[in-house]
Amino acid sequence: MERLEDLAVSTPERVKILKKARVTKLIKDDSGAVVGVEYEVKGKTDSAYGPVILATGGYAADFTEDSLLKKHRPEFWDLPTTNGEHCTGDGQKLAMAIGANAVDLEKVQVHPTGLVDPKEPEAKVKFLAAEALRGCGGLLLDNTGSRFVDELQHRDFVTGKIWENKKVRNIFQRECLYTKEFGSTLSDLFSMETLRKKSSGIASTTSAVG
Repeated sequence: MERLEDLAVSTPERVKILKKARVTKLIKDDSGAVVGVEYEVKGKTDSAYGPVILATGGYAADFTEDSLLKKHRPEFWDLPTTNGEHCTGDGQKLAMAIGANAVDLEKVQVHPTGLVDPKEPEAKVKFLAAEALRGCGGLLLDNTGSRFVDELQHRDFVTGKIWENKKVRNIFQRECLYTKEFGSTLSDLFSMETLRKKSSGIASTTSAVG
C-alpha cells in the first residue's frame, strides 16, 4: 500500500487513490466482462473504468440481516468476531449481484480466544488473543477454575472443547507474558497495572476475572 501511495504522488496520471469512497456496483460490458465500478463519494455517484480487483476482506463482521455469515453459518452469527469492522462481505455481495459464483462460504473458522475490553465488554469486534499467548503459558479455565483442554491443540479442537464445556471461560496469563512479550500490544486495551495484577492462586484468579 505504501508503494501505491508513492506512485499516486509521483505518477498521478497513472495512480489515483480515492479515500472514503464506497463502491456500490460492478459495471459489465455487453459481453458480461467486468470493466469498472460505480462508487459514491462525498454524496455523489461516479464511475471508474479499468481492471477490477476485489480486496474487501471477509464477512464475519457483518451483523446485518442479509449477512453472508447469517446465511451460510447462522449458528455463528451472534458470536463476536476478531475480523476488522470492514469485513462485511461487500466484495462478495457485489460480485454475486452480477452473477458471480461463490465457493466455500460455509467454511468459517471460530478462533477460540479473544480479548474483552473492560470498557466495552459487549462489543461485537474483539481483539484477537493469538496462539502465542497460550503457547507461552496461557491457561484456559472454566468458571470453577479448572482446565478443560490442552491449550496447545489446534484451533478447531480447542474451540470444540469450549463449545462442549458450556461454561464461562477465562484465559489466565502469567505476569511475565504481558510485561515482557505482549505488553506493548495489549496496553492499547488494558492498563499495565491491570495486566500486572497478581493473584494468590487459581481460585482468586478466577474470582478476579469473573
